[in-house]
Amino acid sequence: MRLRSLTLSALALLALGACSREAGEVGEAAVVWQVEVPLIPRRAYEGVELQNSRAPVRPGFLSPYLPRTAKLGSLPALVAPPPATVRIPLPEGLEPSSRLRLALGLGITAYSGAAKRVVRFTVELDGRVALQREREAHRSVPEDGRDWEHSEIELDGARELVLRTELWEAGRSIEETEGIDAAFALLEVLSPLTVHRSRATVKAPNVICVLIDTLRADRLGCYGYERPTSSAIDRIAATGVLFEQAFAPSPWTWPSTASLLTSLEPPHHGLVDHDACFLANELCTLPESMQRAGLHTAGFSVNPLVHSIRNFHQGFDLFEERLWTPAPELMADVEGWLRSHAGERFFLSLHVADPHGPYEPDPTLAGNLVGDPPPGYSHGVCKKLLSARMAGEPVDEEQLEVFTRHISDLYDGEVATVDHAIGRLVALLEELGIEDETVLAITSDHGEEFGEHGLNGHAKQLYDESVRVPLILAGPGVPVGARQAGRAEMRFLGQTLLDLADIEAAGFPPGPNLLDEDRLPSGEEEPLFLSTFRGAWPGGRGEQALVVHELFSLRQDDYTLLWAPREDGPDDDLVRMFDRGSDPGMFIDIAPSHPERVRRMTTAIASWLERCESRRPPTLDGGRAAIELLQGLGYIEER
Repeated sequence: MRLRSLTLSALALLALGACSREAGEVGEAAVVWQVEVPLIPRRAYEGVELQNSRAPVRPGFLSPYLPRTAKLGSLPALVAPPPATVRIPLPEGLEPSSRLRLALGLGITAYSGAAKRVVRFTVELDGRVALQREREAHRSVPEDGRDWEHSEIELDGARELVLRTELWEAGRSIEETEGIDAAFALLEVLSPLTVHRSRATVKAPNVICVLIDTLRADRLGCYGYERPTSSAIDRIAATGVLFEQAFAPSPWTWPSTASLLTSLEPPHHGLVDHDACFLANELCTLPESMQRAGLHTAGFSVNPLVHSIRNFHQGFDLFEERLWTPAPELMADVEGWLRSHAGERFFLSLHVADPHGPYEPDPTLAGNLVGDPPPGYSHGVCKKLLSARMAGEPVDEEQLEVFTRHISDLYDGEVATVDHAIGRLVALLEELGIEDETVLAITSDHGEEFGEHGLNGHAKQLYDESVRVPLILAGPGVPVGARQAGRAEMRFLGQTLLDLADIEAAGFPPGPNLLDEDRLPSGEEEPLFLSTFRGAWPGGRGEQALVVHELFSLRQDDYTLLWAPREDGPDDDLVRMFDRGSDPGMFIDIAPSHPERVRRMTTAIASWLERCESRRPPTLDGGRAAIELLQGLGYIEER
């Protein structure tokens, strides 16, 4: 089975005497640990020998914490309410030093009763007890005593894993209850991989990928914006190549970021919503490919969606989660990491989110971009107006337009704030003397709407303001001062970075190098499929916007089709089509007069969706914690 990279060993973080070596020279060996066999969700519930008849064994996400913190404490788990016994055959051919990584814990409902009960967890390898722990399950257990208990167990060539849960009260075993969610989380078989460090060169450079959450392309000076939001990014674009028509595959974070890491389209990788929100270990990611080539790999994420509990840390030696930390503040930590690793080759991923709402730009960096708020403005008032419009209720449209202009100015201020941090990053590379041997990529996961098509924010629509993103490359191997006018898919950035780094990644899904125009799709006649599973369908003014689970777009030739299939059948499907040649802003629906083209394009989308989903790996439902997380970020309306 193909190995899967994952953050683990401290050995992978050692500098190993890099400063004393010549550029490009292969250095000492380091060991990183990788997920060789993920036991959730594919295997773990197939060998159930005993289960509680009221609460069966099941895979899913589980959190031991109260709802306000559950969104960051949930882990993928085999939930086995006691009494339960699950037998799992282990694959042949594992490394002698392979180990099992797991975490033990109880769901929040286990702490609701008054009775002093204890859940006993037992892990057996070939009939031998390898681990046994007890966790108290009653309301007197303080919240800080409910944390997951993490363990690693040497497998020693074992062929069978057995997991048991039992419930005890007053010294006796209880055979049947309403069900306490006892869980074995993670359940990953790990194997070591030896890699070799080296120093970066022009031909084998470092790689830095900066993803600026929620940044639409047309708010940067290098993309034609007239306001001074992006002086640092503009300078980078002038020294490299800018892609004028770059598109994210989806208008929100989970699907698009997973596509960047895997090069796969959202229906293929499967991370598309709260009920499918775990980046499968079966997928090979960009950082895994970099790690296997011997590069130090570090990721910094400030968006809670891009988090280790969703498995976004695959392949990173270091993965730091600094939730909603402003980019200028985050740069202090990034600077420390860069200074300690500048002597050896590295891959650095930064996911910053200053342009993500609510907008609170640094006033000293936003300059004159943001004026005083209009009378009556507040974030809460504006949100209520937008929700009322979505519901078809009458609103003061003139006031909402004034508020939206102010929101747009605040957004520009956030762009300027993150641009300042990008400037500091470039200055640090120059100070360390590694700018000439470092490839720098700047992109975004999606854009942002400001009422152009009836809505504000993102995730719900597939117009250009939501999916057209910046894509800029600079560094060794990149043309200087170039602009590519052809369409480019952001998800192919990973393959492009691997090529620039001169890395052949056998497991990474192949795709075109965006710098090789001969390998790119031949133009607008090639289909571009976009999707969101959190869609909305606005009507006219005063009409309620419909919430649609699935919304797809196909761009081909000069036409763009929007299609929301409905459960009641094709006669109730929602369809709009635009001729971008005569209507580049996509405001005039021509679908009623082109029924045959609509039929062909919807058929093409359905075929594409079927192809993608047939190759999708198993994924996991994020449960209530994922729903609460999306509610907190505004992706789901709270009820």
